[in-house]
Amino acid sequence: MKDNQRGSWIAVLCAVAWALAAANGAEGWAADWPTHRGNSQRNAVTEERLSLPLSPVWLHLPRFAPEPAWPPPAKQDFWHGESNLAPRVDFDLAYHVAVAGDSLFYGSPAEHAVHCLDAGTGALRWSFFTEGPVRFAPVVRDGKVYFGSDDGNVYGLKATGGELLWKYQPSSDDRRLPGNGHMISLWPVRTGLVVEDQAVYAGAGLFPDHGVYLFALDADTGKEVWKRSIPQPAQGYLAADAGALWVPSGRTGMMAVALRDGKDVGSIDTCGTYLVATQGRVFCESSRYQRHLLIWGALARPDHFVTVQGETAYFQGPREIAARTLTPYVQRATELAKQRSRHRRLSEELKKAGTRDPAKAAALRSQLDALRKTIADLEDQVENKSHLWRRKDSTARSFVLAGDMLFCGRDGRVTAAQTGDGAEVWTAKVAGRAYGLAVAQGRLFVSTDEGGIYCFQSGQAAPLQTVTAPEPASPYPHDDLDAAYTAAAETILGQVPDHKGYALVLDCGEGRLACEIAKRSEFRVVGVEADAAKAARARESLAKTALLGRVSVHHIPKGKLPYPKYFANLVVSDDAVVSGKLPADWSEIRRVLRPYGGVAMFGGPRLTTAAAEESLRAAAVEGSRVLSDRGVWVALRRGALAGAGEWTHQYANPANTTCSGDTLVRGRMAPLWFGQPGPRDMIDRHNRTMAPLWKEGRLFVPANERVIALDAYNGTRLWEVDLPGSRRLGVMKDAAHMALADDLLYIAVADACCGLNVATGRREVVLQSPPPEVSGKYQWGYVAVVEDQIFGSIQKSGASLNRQGNMCPILEGDFRQIILSEELFSLDRRTGQTRWRYAGAIPNSAVALGDGRVYFLEARDGAPAGRSLNGRVRIDQLFSGPTFLVALDAKSGRKVWEIPLRLPFEHIVYLCYAPATDAVLLSGTFNGKVGAEDHVFYGLRTFRSDTGALLWQQDIAAGDINGTHGEQWQHPVILDGEVLTKYFECDLRTGALLPRRTFHPGHGCGTLSGSASTIFLRGGNPQMFDMTSGTGAALNHVSRPGCFVNIIPAGGIISIPESSSGCTCSYPLQASFAYVPEPEPD
Repeated sequence: MKDNQRGSWIAVLCAVAWALAAANGAEGWAADWPTHRGNSQRNAVTEERLSLPLSPVWLHLPRFAPEPAWPPPAKQDFWHGESNLAPRVDFDLAYHVAVAGDSLFYGSPAEHAVHCLDAGTGALRWSFFTEGPVRFAPVVRDGKVYFGSDDGNVYGLKATGGELLWKYQPSSDDRRLPGNGHMISLWPVRTGLVVEDQAVYAGAGLFPDHGVYLFALDADTGKEVWKRSIPQPAQGYLAADAGALWVPSGRTGMMAVALRDGKDVGSIDTCGTYLVATQGRVFCESSRYQRHLLIWGALARPDHFVTVQGETAYFQGPREIAARTLTPYVQRATELAKQRSRHRRLSEELKKAGTRDPAKAAALRSQLDALRKTIADLEDQVENKSHLWRRKDSTARSFVLAGDMLFCGRDGRVTAAQTGDGAEVWTAKVAGRAYGLAVAQGRLFVSTDEGGIYCFQSGQAAPLQTVTAPEPASPYPHDDLDAAYTAAAETILGQVPDHKGYALVLDCGEGRLACEIAKRSEFRVVGVEADAAKAARARESLAKTALLGRVSVHHIPKGKLPYPKYFANLVVSDDAVVSGKLPADWSEIRRVLRPYGGVAMFGGPRLTTAAAEESLRAAAVEGSRVLSDRGVWVALRRGALAGAGEWTHQYANPANTTCSGDTLVRGRMAPLWFGQPGPRDMIDRHNRTMAPLWKEGRLFVPANERVIALDAYNGTRLWEVDLPGSRRLGVMKDAAHMALADDLLYIAVADACCGLNVATGRREVVLQSPPPEVSGKYQWGYVAVVEDQIFGSIQKSGASLNRQGNMCPILEGDFRQIILSEELFSLDRRTGQTRWRYAGAIPNSAVALGDGRVYFLEARDGAPAGRSLNGRVRIDQLFSGPTFLVALDAKSGRKVWEIPLRLPFEHIVYLCYAPATDAVLLSGTFNGKVGAEDHVFYGLRTFRSDTGALLWQQDIAAGDINGTHGEQWQHPVILDGEVLTKYFECDLRTGALLPRRTFHPGHGCGTLSGSASTIFLRGGNPQMFDMTSGTGAALNHVSRPGCFVNIIPAGGIISIPESSSGCTCSYPLQASFAYVPEPEPD
């Protein structure tokens, strides 16, 4: 049995005494189900009794299935040996409902709406549309409906007709960004609300560095009662009990504040969004791996859900459903946790005593023997003698306790069991997984992950009535503007090569141009309208077309737009089509327009050529032109960003500088977008795959046997291609398998290298490696591209690591093997013809290109055959014989020079070309001593690139030997005239050590990446350090980057695609992120 419960129990996390609540909160709620899980305690209990059997009455099928905000986790955590990881942020897997009287309410992320249904028939009564996804069930109280939206507002509506009573925005600023696939507020309301004592409680925000707010509002007026900042995201269904408001935070710990004034009253260092607070106890998720329930002040159980009534609790675990009497159960389990803790403490004391104190060790062994018997007895009491009943079960998804019946949502069905013995007495089929249950007004409501909402009630079975959304239809009048809007959309889209990403429609009116663009493209369309009434009408109209959600309409007063710079692939104006009016100020349009091809087009049938040309002369808009196509148009296509860098190879470029040269990424950063791809598609972080690549606004992410292309400026998934056999792990001991040219992404797979079109992902070319000169199976190893040449290597088949698992014993520590190639070559990437070949034992990690040459290390005297039967070799063995640094002419393969070397390296070796000094930098690590202490040393050797003459060498003591957090394999960053790792900084011209600046590398699992003046690193969170000012800061405090090169500063932004897959540490958000420099203060 593992400590801290990796499969069974968890020790006591904390013990806090709370005043026992007088009642369980279910009374007074029997007729209705006014919120998720029935009440503010979220205990899913009602006194209402349903007479069995129940029959299906109606099925409501929304237009769209649920659209969860967050992707599922990785399937496993290899480091901790855990598989089938459970999601911890799963509040929106189904359309959870609230029911009051004869009305049912639910929120829709896909349609940005709250819908009200007739609870008796499932027919739609009314809808209220917001400016962003609604991810949580509303709360209904006293004829009012309350809910929050990703648009950053909390709303109060009339329950009868959906009329707006009030709305509240906690932030004084209005800033929006692409998040989870929608344009949302920087402060989305990601909590299910609590309404208690005429106050509405909610939280907003995901990024504490930019503000996360917890607040209470007057339920009648929406006026602020109190508001405070909190240091973590607010995400999940809030719960209230015993005067406290409990606030879940996704994948990290939750906190409690006083309902009265918001002051801190407690916290739990646990994770997840599942929470029940009742009778002075808090039940919440506690495990990093599987869903476990922590009973606060007691213990953790390997259970998924709990329903509590009085002293009886009903648990659903991975293998059983059980009923237990809480107080004796908690007492026994608490004592068990206490004794286990004592056992761990005594075991540690025994280790320290060892052979130095035999008498003490013997006494400790005796105590431990007795303690093991006590623990075994307590385990038996807790596991086998604390049940009222238990039944084998592994399919439950949700619980509701209604009277004396326990209703359970399952995969493909819903059941009822007697609370007395757990015997199943009724079942009915549903389509999908039943994540949501509600009991109200004599009915059982079931919500599934396929989107269906079912209603069951007592009585004779009748044909199921299926209520579907109406067919999409145009709500707009058939008038003279029809042809104008159709022509405008077709003309605009004809000027845009890619129809994915974000389109911004200014002065969108009632949404007609937005509608036409959305119908003809895959754009997510954001409409901006200064008139609130027009914006509301536009949302109503677009809902009828089934486009609302993919099209959002924001009420934005005239002036500065609330969106981040660079996000928009297309900017147009509805008003310009109708009036011919052009923008007076192009600065905001240019600010939000995406570099590398973003298009702005304004005009239509009312614009004249003379007016267009005059407007451009007055505005002096760079890159604009006038064109005629079914009207007159002013078109602006944005080009490259001056000073923007790129990242086309593993270490930024073929020279391996690990520096993009980007001059724009500096200062305070703000989120640009976040969301997909998530961890499920990624390679485990400890397996250390290659870096993502970046060029001309596209981000190419190496996933598990596939590659995913994103729009780097808004996160839109452009394409993805499966590439079986392409997985490559342990890249620091190897060469990366991808390289990026202007037109093609090259990926080495088996003995070939395929070229994918960067815009479409289509396979344009397959380049075959030259046939090896000796028999056997071989594969393509190293890959780089410069102009029309592609460079590769031939290595033994299977040499590169490609099987996921716990790779730490292979990659971490001292004297680990590296990957060896047996030949370098170059092909014409257009024709596939071989330019040249060079045979030799060449480490994949020690090849660099620069100044028209190819540089590499070569070990001679039969190293491949004698020491590398499988293409892997220890460096100390490889370099034990004759070793040479070689330079070839890149175009012809002619040898320019070679020099013999004696190298002390034992763990890793890297080769870089430094353009600023026209030098070749060789780096590697070996063990040595400083006095009596063992250290890993970094050895640096710098040579003239034209002759190979040694310029300087330096050996620098760094981390501890036998380290398991990258102590041996930090790749250098070449930053203008310096070379640095997390351990040192050197003058690249002289080798002199420079004063080390105080940036904090955290665990050190990753290695550094750099832009022109900034260093990026993996700490507990992604961090950046300005080398000019000497200051550093975390980019955020909510995510964790991958364990090698994962933070990419290029294109004027910072891209951090998800690479922490398999990590179960408690940080709030596990997703992909991009950051952009904050605007300078006015």
